[in-house]
Order: sequence, then structure tokens, then C-alpha cells
Amino acid sequence: MNPKDRLIILIAVVCMVGAYTGAGMLIPGIKAESQALQLTAGDDLMENMPPDIAILYTSLASFRGLFVDILWARATQMKQDGKHYEAAKLADLITKLQPRFPKVWAFHAWNMAYNISVTTHTPQERWMWVQNGIKLLRDKGIPYNPNNVLLYKELGWIFLHKIGQFSDEMHWYYKKQLAMEWQEVLGTPREGMVPQLDDDGKPVLDESGKPLMEYASIADMRRIARAYELYINTRNPTRKMIQKIKELSKDTSFIADDESLRSEVQMLGALSLQRMKVNLDMIHDRVLSKAPDQIAKVDALIALNLKLDEVGRIDPLQRLLLLEPDLAPIIDQLTGVGMKIDMELLRRVHVLQALRDSGDDEAMGIQIKDDPKNELLMSLMDNESTQPEFRKLMEFTEAKVIDGVYKMDPVWMLALMEGYWYVREGEKPTPVPADWRHPGSHGMYWAALGVRKSKGLLRPEDFDVLNTDRQLLHGLQSLLHNGKIIFDPVSQYYRTLADPRFIDAYDAAVFGAYERVVDIKDSGRMDVGVAPDSFKAGHENFLIWAIQALYFYGDEAGAEKYLKRARKLYGNREPHSMQRYAKTLKDFVMYETIRSEAMEDPDAARTAVNGYITRAFEQGYATGDVDQAEKLITMARQIHAFYQQKHAGSSQVFEGVRRRMDLPPFSDMLAQTFVVYMLQPVPSQEYTLHKSRVWKNADDGLKRRTFDFIRPRLYPLVERMRFLPAVAFPEPPGMDEYRKAMKALKPEDRALREDRPFETGYERK
Repeated sequence: MNPKDRLIILIAVVCMVGAYTGAGMLIPGIKAESQALQLTAGDDLMENMPPDIAILYTSLASFRGLFVDILWARATQMKQDGKHYEAAKLADLITKLQPRFPKVWAFHAWNMAYNISVTTHTPQERWMWVQNGIKLLRDKGIPYNPNNVLLYKELGWIFLHKIGQFSDEMHWYYKKQLAMEWQEVLGTPREGMVPQLDDDGKPVLDESGKPLMEYASIADMRRIARAYELYINTRNPTRKMIQKIKELSKDTSFIADDESLRSEVQMLGALSLQRMKVNLDMIHDRVLSKAPDQIAKVDALIALNLKLDEVGRIDPLQRLLLLEPDLAPIIDQLTGVGMKIDMELLRRVHVLQALRDSGDDEAMGIQIKDDPKNELLMSLMDNESTQPEFRKLMEFTEAKVIDGVYKMDPVWMLALMEGYWYVREGEKPTPVPADWRHPGSHGMYWAALGVRKSKGLLRPEDFDVLNTDRQLLHGLQSLLHNGKIIFDPVSQYYRTLADPRFIDAYDAAVFGAYERVVDIKDSGRMDVGVAPDSFKAGHENFLIWAIQALYFYGDEAGAEKYLKRARKLYGNREPHSMQRYAKTLKDFVMYETIRSEAMEDPDAARTAVNGYITRAFEQGYATGDVDQAEKLITMARQIHAFYQQKHAGSSQVFEGVRRRMDLPPFSDMLAQTFVVYMLQPVPSQEYTLHKSRVWKNADDGLKRRTFDFIRPRLYPLVERMRFLPAVAFPEPPGMDEYRKAMKALKPEDRALREDRPFETGYERK
């Protein structure tokens, strides 16, 4: 070999060594970036991978990517051609070949929930496909891609849009089915406020030493979250561990000069326990080499992680019995009659409670069946000596089902309801008493969880945080406008109402989103595509709505607070704004109501008056909120009086003749609207029950004036719905006296009353 060849070989070897060295130096960075972008499957994911997926995942080796590209192109084309079932089969194969490909999970779920569902013909079939899309993301896609924001956002959107909105003609069926499902899991949410208790059952005190109050539904979720952490949790850090992570990340004596390491510590709370273990080992090595005197702080977190992992290997029911041995006799009784400590227990208990609480069971002739399981459960529920232990067992079972069946974290559900998910560090959170029977609650849960999981990623702005903010606002907005659910699982009666309890939370969330938009826009990191001022316009409209809603629901102090807020923020926004907001609360509400109704003619005014009366029936009497009904009827009366006064001089007055622009007397309009409402066709049992509730809670005087008129027409309709008319629409008290008074009238007046019995004034006892 001549010297020239040797030189070439030497140069080649040097280049090769240099290339390998350079490649080796790049590997840690590439690995870190791939993990940050969720492009690799961790050991915890591969260990739990089903055999069919594991075989496909490994058998094609390096050709897997090429094969997936071909299938993906084919699936996309089939979807465009309308071959949704074929596209679904290909997408299913792709998820098995490449489970770490988030877009195909999103594609597959969307195809089932939106495309395939609408090709079916029954509500049950459509709901099955919508559920299939939800389960695909929740049970498979997200577990394989736990930090991918896209999948959380897509799952949240199915709840918010497909179920929560109105684009699908079957949306009411979806809403009712979701309500029924979570009614069986958690029962009817408790109303009102209760003292907040710590984990030891002691009252939490405020700064003045008084018990801190919270919504009863949040208190119930707090107990379920505690049961989850004690007996169920095998995946997520506990609240105690998250708190220790926060404390360490803020510890100025801990690696003060290494912001990247501090950031890694801070993101630990968003990881699963398995992923946290891997990251803690890496943090341990870095701290050991950089500041060995600080290693004990990391070791404490590692020890806590190992303890949780060790406890998690014990069967949940065994963990429960180890800590609560007094529950053993109750569990033995339940298992003795064939009852499983799972969804069956929850379903039976919550259905029994619903039967007891139902206001429609008598009209439908429904009774609790004689059954050994029912008898045992009712004895456990009613016996004061067993109630505390039985309640603990129910909380354990609820946590078990939420985690095992729905893949949800009760601790994160609690954080969502407490309001800690959208406030800055140190800010006071605004509670969100979410009803988990509502699709908005689930949409918020998954969207907010996706934002939490994105913390610590390499480029979090790549995952469209702004769109996720929008989803959170959509969820809160839906809870605000229809978050109060009136649902009777016995009769399947379902109605939704506005819920002013979410006003404060929505107000805070809008401002939080606005500040993030300004921050992102000013930083130049990305073009948000939204003018920050658009948030202000939407916020002003929300404040006006909130003022009216709070006023109608009886919270005049809250309405006054928001009027002052609107006056301060937007009093100078436009030339007429100061005059608009300078009004008193009552005048402002009336002005905004009348302004929106455009009452320039009798037809528009009649529509406005009848609309508020009908709302009184729907939002007041139908839900048992008589005070709310009275407020809406009073509002209708005020609109009527305002209109009459406005047009008082519009035409000449003749004796016995109504003026050209006048409305009928308000008492006539009220009774006429009531009759029309009650005599509308009753196409279903649910609608019959709705009317029955209105009749039950309506004013007795109004019912006396209309009963004989509507009875001959209404009772046959009710009988065809298999109801007992006299039970669903009983004769009001005092009818004999009322009929005698009618007979005492002149024949011409009596005839008028029999044809149109609406002339007496509306008076409430």
C-alpha cells in the first residue's frame, strides 16, 4: 500500500471517528427534544402495550414508518370520498402500528364521533359512535400519548361541541344520556354551602377564625379525591407530593443558578408517577454532580415516589380494608347478596336515591321493587349507625369507578372545581361548582388537563395554548348559560337553566385569557391571530348579561357589583357609554331589557311580555323555584306597564273600547299564556311531566281561573301518555267556592268567563 493510500485511509478514519463523536454528542439533545415533543414511548407505556399492538409495533421494524405513511394517505382519501367505515378500519390499524402518532388518534375519534355517527338512524346508534370516539381518545390515545395537548383538546371538543352544542339533531339525547351516566356515578349534586373540612375532618378557618364555607358539591368531590389518593391512586402524584415539588422549585437555596434544572423540578407535578421516577433519577444525577449538599431534598421526593409506587401495588379494596377495618362487615353483607363493589353498587344506590327524591314517581305509578339488594342498601342508607361507614364505601367506589372506567383523576377534578387551574400563583381562585352530568364540565376538564400536561415541554406554544383557552371559556360559558341541570332519572325529565354561580369564574377566566393573549402578542413568540380588544367587547357583553341574570335570580348585591365593574371598565368606551352605565340598577336592567326587545308596536311588546311569562313557567315553576317565577312575572308586568305608559297618548280614548296601541290587561295576558302553555300538545311523557311540574308549583289563583277551561282538553292528552290526570294535574283547592262565585255573576259575564276566564286580577297569597 503506497503512502498516498495510507493517508487517504487515515483521513477517512479520522473523519469517521469525528462523525461518530459528533453524533454521540448530539444524541442527548435529540433524545431530550424527542421526549419533550412526545416522539418516544416510555418504558411505562411499552410495558402495558397489548400483545397485538406490541407485535405489529416491532415486526415491521424500520419499514413501519413507510407503511404507516401509505395507510395514512389512503385513510385520508377514503374520508374525503365519504367512505367513513373503511377509513375507520385503516385508522385503527395505524394506531396499532404507530400508537405514538397523535394525529391519527384524533382523526379516528373525530371520524367515529362526527362522520360515522350521522350515517346511523337511531339515537342509540348515534350515541354509541359518539361514545366510541370519546373512549378511543380517553382509554387508548391519551394513555399512549399522555403529554400531547392535541388529544386532550380533541376529547374536550367532542364534549363541548358534539354533545354540548346544537349542531346534531340528536344533541338532547346525548345530553340526557351523559346526565344519566354521571347521575349513576355521582348521584344528584348537593345544593348549598357547607363548612370546608381538612383531610382529618376538622373545619378550615378563614383569617378571622370563622369556618370557611364552600359549595356542597365541591365538599363531596374533596372526599372522593381523598379516597382516591388513599386507596386507588397508582398513576398520579398526590396533592402532598405536588405541594412538596412546588416548595422545592421555589427554594432559593436549591440550585439557584440553574434555571433549567429548577424548571425540570417544577414540571414534575404534571407527570405520571412512572414518568416522574425516570425524571427524578436524572435530576438526582445532575444535583449530585452540581451540588451534593442539596441531594437530600431530591432524595425525599424519590422516597415519596417509591412509597406511592409500593402502596399502589396493593389491591385497592385491600388498601381500603387495611385503613378502614370497620367497613369489612358492610362489604361482607353486600357481597353476600351478590353485590359487587363497583359500578353496580353506585347505580343501585343512586337510582334508589333518585326514586326517593323523584317528584314524578306518583304520576307515573313507579315504585321501588322488592329486592334483597335494594332492601339491604336502604337499610344501610337509613341506619344512622351504618351511615358513616357506608358513606366511606361509596366515596371509595366512586373514586374507583372514576379512575378505572373513566380514566379521570378526582384530584384534578377537585382542582378544577376549586378554581386553581387558571389563576396565577398567589391569586385567590374562584370556585367552579361544576356538575359532572354536564358536557361543559368534561370539556373543561380535558382541555385544562391538556394545558397542565404541556408544562415543561420544549416548545409549549406549538400546541396552540390560545385555542385551549378558548375551549376553557366555551366550557365555562356553557355552564354559565345552561349549567343548572334539572334531571329526574326516574322519568328521564331533563331541563337546563342558566347558573349565575359561574359568573365570577367566567369573569376571571376571560381576564386571564386576555392577559395571556397580550403577553404572547407582545413577546413576539407567535401571531395569536386575535385582537386583544375583541376580548374586551365580549367581556362587556358578558357583564351586561351577568347584571340582568343576577338581578332576575334575586342577587341584587351581585348585580350591583357587576354594574360598578362595567361602569369602571367600559364607562368611557363609547360616547354614550357613561350615560348607559350611570343608571340605577333597576333602571339599567329595565333599559337593557326593553332596548333588546325593541317595543315599538303591540306585537313586539306582546312577544316580550309573553316571553317573560313563559320563562317564569320554564325557569321557575317547572324547577320548583317559585321566587324566580315571581321575579320573571314581575318583570313581564313592568314591561307591560312601561309599554302602556309609552303609548298612552298614541290614540283617542273611547268608552269601553281599548286604545289602538294598547295591550290587553296584564292579568288577561298572564292567564292566556298559561292556558296556551298547558294546552300545547304533549308528544312525550317527559313533556307531560314538565307540564305537571308547572301545574304543581303555579299560583292557586291562576289555576282556579283556568282549571275548568283546560281540564276537558288536557286530561285526555295526559291519559294517552299513560299518566293519572288527577295526580299529574289535580284540581286546585277552593274550586267549589270559585265556581259558586262564577254562578253569582250575570249571565253575560258568566258566559264570558266560561269562554275566556281571564278577567280577574292576579293575586298571590
